[in-house]
Amino acid sequence: MDRELLNFIVCSVCESPLIYKEDVLVCEKCGKTIKIEDGIPVFSEDDFDPETSEKFGFSWSKFPDIYKKEKEDFLNWIYPVKENFFKEKIVLDAGCGNGLHAKMSSEFGAKVVFGIDLSKAVKEAKRNVADRKNVHILQGNIYSLPFLPETFDYVYSIGVIQHLPYREKAIKELYKRVKKGGALSLWVYGYEGTFWVRVLIEPIRKFLRIFSPKIIYVLSFLPAVGFWITNKFFYFLCKISNKLCKIFPLSEYFSYMSNFPFKYQFNTVFDQLVAPRSYFFKKEELEKIFEGLKFKNVVITSRNGMSWRVFANGKDE
Repeated sequence: MDRELLNFIVCSVCESPLIYKEDVLVCEKCGKTIKIEDGIPVFSEDDFDPETSEKFGFSWSKFPDIYKKEKEDFLNWIYPVKENFFKEKIVLDAGCGNGLHAKMSSEFGAKVVFGIDLSKAVKEAKRNVADRKNVHILQGNIYSLPFLPETFDYVYSIGVIQHLPYREKAIKELYKRVKKGGALSLWVYGYEGTFWVRVLIEPIRKFLRIFSPKIIYVLSFLPAVGFWITNKFFYFLCKISNKLCKIFPLSEYFSYMSNFPFKYQFNTVFDQLVAPRSYFFKKEELEKIFEGLKFKNVVITSRNGMSWRVFANGKDE
């Protein structure tokens, strides 16, 4: 474990300083012990939310690759943020999965990047960021982050909040860690534009909860093939006639997804089906949540007509 971490992290229970002692971290105030596994401090065990931890941990172990257009996709998720926004910032990736976005944040010029995830995906993340000395990976959960309030210039969370049981609480915990003047980005499933997903896919996802992630992985392959074919169809349809393309539901999304290789699309299908829980946010719901947070500017934009990107900056508190 990099000792530089001790300049940033605190006890997730009482927010007191930690000391390194015999390959563990110990809270100076309450005595809580944080074990270190493969150089990764473990602030929250898998039993916090075992089903989510197991299933998403399995997902990231199956899809650890860097995809051809992953940087473009990352920036699309956190729009309108650009690469130069990261320069010299202290950044938190909340729900970092395989760590690739944390790595990109470092490559974009961030001063220090922290990635935290509930699942064992942190081991894959640690390997993926091994060549970036300013990226630190932790295992823990959003509800009890091991950071003091106002630690980060920029916090982002991509595809995480919709899978949590207490979503507004999670957003407020992230907000709490943003510095005055700092920014927060979220990407979540949208209610608007996802009628067919909610009607057709969600019942299947709920049924599949009885199966292990290995079985869901196998069962996801054929739907992934169908998804890939559909994406290619809409890609060519939109090339031929943009007006004709817009007649069909989800055409914008299918056309966008056609830009990525099959494995990326397989991952998308599997993630949709393996999630223990999924929630679809209405825009007005997000607006209400962020009205209660003190940001000078909040921009909510649609991503491919079926999800929401929130960028809030200028924390004024």
